[in-house]
Amino acid sequence: MINVAIIGGGGREHALAYLVGRSKQAGEIYVIPGNGGSAQSFKNINISLHPPYEELIAFLQRAKIDLVIVGPEQYLCAGLVDAVEAMGIHAFGPNKEAAQLECSKVFAKRVMNEAGVPTPSYAVFTAKERSAAEAYLKKQPPPYVLKANGLCAGKGVIIANNMEEAITALDAYWEDKLFGPAAEQVLIEAFLEGPELSMIAISDGETIKTFPFSQDHKRLLDNNQGPNTGGMGVYTPIPFINNDLVTQLEQTIILPIIKTMRTRNTPFKGILYAGLIKDKKEGYQVLEFNVRLGDPESQCILPLFTGDALEVIMAACQKKLAALPESAFQFKTTAAVTVVLASKGYPQHYETDYAITGLEDITHSLVFHAGTRYDPSTKTLYTSGGRVLALTAIAPTLAAAHQLVYEDIKKVQFTGMYYRTDIGRAGF
Repeated sequence: MINVAIIGGGGREHALAYLVGRSKQAGEIYVIPGNGGSAQSFKNINISLHPPYEELIAFLQRAKIDLVIVGPEQYLCAGLVDAVEAMGIHAFGPNKEAAQLECSKVFAKRVMNEAGVPTPSYAVFTAKERSAAEAYLKKQPPPYVLKANGLCAGKGVIIANNMEEAITALDAYWEDKLFGPAAEQVLIEAFLEGPELSMIAISDGETIKTFPFSQDHKRLLDNNQGPNTGGMGVYTPIPFINNDLVTQLEQTIILPIIKTMRTRNTPFKGILYAGLIKDKKEGYQVLEFNVRLGDPESQCILPLFTGDALEVIMAACQKKLAALPESAFQFKTTAAVTVVLASKGYPQHYETDYAITGLEDITHSLVFHAGTRYDPSTKTLYTSGGRVLALTAIAPTLAAAHQLVYEDIKKVQFTGMYYRTDIGRAGF
């Protein structure tokens, strides 16, 4: 049996624990630090996850952990995988060098250019080059896309509709230091228009396997209005994606990146997630790379997986993906719709510690926890974050899954609960 430690406390990690828990090879499953959902089904461990990881390493040895799965990007960028592998324990995720594909947008752009992967044109500036940045903006047609180079929890991208908004964005990056060192370098990128989609693949450094494509909804409000968030909902499948197109995008986007990373002596092992846009003029372009599963994409796609998760993850860790039979990496051909229930005020200021009720009445949907905590003495769940829960309904069609998930949402209650009402509708 394989003892597993999953690093993270969000909805993605609850979905990973759920998937790993279905494996025939699963031994003990620990989630570090976990949330109110994982507390009820698995074992939450509250220890420090800061370098040099002494507390974590002691726990992994004590609990005889065979595999560490790292969820959030900040731990991948900080080198947690390197520390775990140095102990001789399998770690699923890229090492610190390979994780730069997400940790640095400038690095990712350079790798894409080397690999010949289509991505919007761009220029990079620092605070000292402010006048050059403003001169560059004046030569570009609005709207303008500005991006902080480093990690900003998905909130470092600003779309400015005019020059005045672009100047305000530069002020936020460089004068107000809204994102700190992450915005020391800022990319100004060509604006593209069209549907965005998530392409997620697993790699062992050479071979890749692709997950079903999905469409995330980043904006807070219905009809894609309001501020950007970490994601308010997802659906799969996307009507215009077919097998030929998947093969084409594997050949033109994922495989060239994997090959280039190998050539650079920084082979990429783990999950590579391409945020794509289907532009009317330019076709499919990569807006960004993530080096881990998406959230809430995980809560939508992982429940459709029909194989043994640990068999696939261990194969990726041991560079044996090519040896897996085709049947090992299959998904249900049904539809899934995932809707995030958030706290009022998210993604800005919100209150927590409200009791959550009604989950026991849910009949059609899977419930994945994110910003929740569980009080075992009263057997009560409380809100503890901005994105609180994600409900996923699986059905033969998108329309049916959409209907089922919203029926179940009506049964859930907590003070200030907010959700979008249009997740999945674009697909039918």
